[in-house]
Parts: sequence; C-alpha cells; structure tokens
Amino acid sequence: EDSERFRMYTVKCDTVKKTCAARARLATKCLLEKLRETMEAANEDIRQRTAVIKETTEQVSDKCEETFELEAYSKRIEGELESLQEEIGASQEQMDALNDFQFELSGPELTDFWTTVGCPADITRMLEAASGRIADEKRDFLEQLEKDKMKLVADMDGYGDQIIAFEKCGPESDVDEVADGITSLQDLMAECKERIEVINSREELYAGDPTDYLGTLEMNVDELEPHALLWLACSRFRGQLPLWLDGPFKNVNGMEVEDSVVEWIKDLNKQAKGAFAEIEEPMKVLTNLKDEMTAFKKNLPIINSLRNPGLRLRHWKNLEATLPLPTLVQQEGDGALTLAWLDRKS
Repeated sequence: EDSERFRMYTVKCDTVKKTCAARARLATKCLLEKLRETMEAANEDIRQRTAVIKETTEQVSDKCEETFELEAYSKRIEGELESLQEEIGASQEQMDALNDFQFELSGPELTDFWTTVGCPADITRMLEAASGRIADEKRDFLEQLEKDKMKLVADMDGYGDQIIAFEKCGPESDVDEVADGITSLQDLMAECKERIEVINSREELYAGDPTDYLGTLEMNVDELEPHALLWLACSRFRGQLPLWLDGPFKNVNGMEVEDSVVEWIKDLNKQAKGAFAEIEEPMKVLTNLKDEMTAFKKNLPIINSLRNPGLRLRHWKNLEATLPLPTLVQQEGDGALTLAWLDRKS
C-alpha cells in the first residue's frame, strides 16, 4: 500500500543558465560598485588629510612656540608617510580589481584616484619647504629672544633706579603722585614676571638652561614693598579722612574704619624697626603718618559706640538731652551729624 509518487519536471537548461548569469552579473556589479565606493571614501580621506597638512605646513609663525610646534608636527607627519603609502597601496589593489572586471570609472573619479596616488610625493615636498622655513624662523626667533633678554635686564635695572628715587621722597612730596608711581611700578614688575616665564620657556625650547632672572626681580619687589606700604597707606588714609570726619556720620562704617587704621599702624610699626628706618626722608613721612593715625584712633570708641547697629532712634533722643545734636544721624546733606562735630563736642 505504501507507495512513492514521482513527478517529472522539464527543465530548460538555457533558461537556467540565463537566469544564473543575469543574477551573477547583478551581484558582480553590486560588489564592484561597493568596492568603488569604499575606494573613493578612502581616497577622499587621504586627500583631505593632505589638504590639512598643506594648510598647516604653510602657516607662518607669529611666536617661536608655534615654530617648534610646527617642527614637531612635521616630524610626526614624516613618520606617518609609510602607513600612508600602505593605504594608497590598498587603494591601488582595489583599482586593479575594478580594471580586471572592466568596471568603468568616470573622468573625475580617475583624476581623484591619481591625485591620491601622488599625495605622498606632495606631502614630501610640503615638508621639505616647511623645513627650510622652520630653520629660518628658529634663527630669527633666537635673535629676538636675545634682544628680549637684554631688554628685560635693562628694564629691571630701571626698576632698581626707580626704587632708589622713592628713597628721596619725603614730607614735601605729592602723596598721590608717589603712590601712583609705586602702583605703576608694581604693575610693571607683575608684567615682568610673566616676561621672565616666557623667556625661560623659550630658552628651554632652544635646549638651553633658563636664566635666573627671578632672583633679581624678587629683590626689587622686596625693596619696593616698604615704600608701597608707606605711600599707599598714606594716600588711602588721607583720602578717606575727609569722608570720615566731614561726611555724614551715618555713612561711617566703624568696623571697616577700625580694621583699616589698626592694620596700617601695625604695618608702619614694622617698617619703623627694619632696614627702612635708615632711609631718612621716607621715615619722616612714616612718623608723621603714624602720628596722624594715632590721633585719629582716639575717635574709634565714639564711632563704634554711636555706629552700633543696635542703636535706635530713642537712644538718640536720650542723647539730645545732654548733647545738642545738630540733626538726627539718619539725615544727610547740609547740617547732618559728622564725626568732626562730635569730636569738637566731646
């Protein structure tokens, strides 16, 4: 009972052959198209990298740091040429495969391919041109570095001369003018420190030992410091004094005034005991200033008492019974209560 049924099929070999051949051609075309796209993408990447190298190696440096960076960049690119040749070799193998299958490329595609093949030679020429320019720039920047070093030394000598000039400033000198001169010199010294850092870093770029300029600069800074403490304190104290004495008493901040005056007097006492004490003219200014501050210091108790945040209007009314206040402390303008008025009445 069990039986197997057989069916007979008629197969036309020509039809099968044609169908398989068509599918094979289609598959081959797809593979070759994919190969072309892969090759083109790789070649485009190589050409773009070459364009970047061209742009970078043609740059003219404004600073010697840029020249040394370009030199390091050129050496890195030179070291990568071998791997670039390998990439182009792979691209040529892909082109050979396309030619074997007679895959037709357009004129622009062929131009791009041969441009890519020539990239290593182009890069070699770029590096050679950059090498000559780098050598010239390094020579020029080295000459400029020597000039910068000479200018730096001359400037620091000038700073020392200015400090010596401050030693001659005394009671007859214009306080604000001297203070401004000291502030300007401090700014120049701060800038000088940055110049030293740049010069030292460039000396190291040229494989040299950094010159110790900081020692001289720090000596100048130390010598200027007592003059700065004296004249800046004098300028600030004498500038604030009219505001404290004759301005509205309600605007006087007791804690800030006390902190400033006490700190200034402490600094002046330190200066009076050091080597600064041997410089005659500034010491006259210091002595006069300390006397002025000490005289003003006697006002601190009344300032702190009457500028106490806890003091209320009723307290001022109680004071009016014994002290004829000109106006309430909350008022400003003409007739307002001042520290000078309180000082006269105390």
